[in-house]
Amino acid sequence: MIRSKITEKKVQEFLEKNPDYFIKHEKILSKMNFPNNLKTKYETKNVISFKDWLFNSLKQNYRQVLKNAEHNFFTQKAVLNLVIDLVRIKRTDIFKKYVNNEICKSLKLDCFLLISSSKRVEEFGGYFTEKKNLSDIYKKKGELIMDAVNETLPQIKNVKKEIISNAIFSLDIEIFDEPSIIVYGSKEKIFLQNRGTDLIYFFSNIFQEKLKQFL
Repeated sequence: MIRSKITEKKVQEFLEKNPDYFIKHEKILSKMNFPNNLKTKYETKNVISFKDWLFNSLKQNYRQVLKNAEHNFFTQKAVLNLVIDLVRIKRTDIFKKYVNNEICKSLKLDCFLLISSSKRVEEFGGYFTEKKNLSDIYKKKGELIMDAVNETLPQIKNVKKEIISNAIFSLDIEIFDEPSIIVYGSKEKIFLQNRGTDLIYFFSNIFQEKLKQFL
């Protein structure tokens, strides 16, 4: 029995504030009793034993780790191939085709957008937008934001497929002397799960340096 001074409510509050308590003190689990949802009078299809819940939770986390590792592996190969192709480009018209066609296909994304408040961006396959549309999006150069889709950008709204998540990279202001960004968009939640963050950041920087070579 729990002593009166240490109420069940206090135990519950403690565990809620320390969700990793049993991970740090796993030996305690072997000394505890757990309800069996198959043999108790409180049987219900919506309740499982704590041991079952813990096992299922760990199994699900393990699957997610493997899924992320697999995604990062294939993304790494795609990024490296894209970088090699990017370095070889010598002409602006080829670069423009690369921006409009190759990046989405290679990274299996649903959109890749080069956006700037400078109309020069259109020479490189990008999209012009009013500066006010970038005021809350453009951050300091090199900053990468991975979040739910930013629907304030008109270019996102015009994409045929519904975009659920995006990664936004702020380019160096000196490129066009205006705020400029790269937007990676997906109909999946990949940018909400921090998949391939380092690879996207790496590719964005290489893309930026290549763009500078044409200016």
